[in-house]
Amino acid sequence: MDLKADRVAVGEVDRFGNPVAGRDIPVQVQGCRRGQVRAVLGDVAADVVSWARGTGKPVVVEGLDFQHRTAPARVKARGLMSPVALL
Repeated sequence: MDLKADRVAVGEVDRFGNPVAGRDIPVQVQGCRRGQVRAVLGDVAADVVSWARGTGKPVVVEGLDFQHRTAPARVKARGLMSPVALL
């Protein structure tokens, strides 16, 4: 999953890590309170789990550590590259 300002992008990969499907789930969180954002993201998570169950694949979350990043990685983290976890 990749959280963007207006959507959550979700990808499905095969057993070799090759992308086989993807979709965007629109989200509107701008101007929402913390509880509302949690509710929206909870709904998205439920949707992703439902999709994963339908494909028979687990949801995989990659643990990313941004504490020890280099200067080029900071530039990428600003929008050119986002943390990704794939189904």
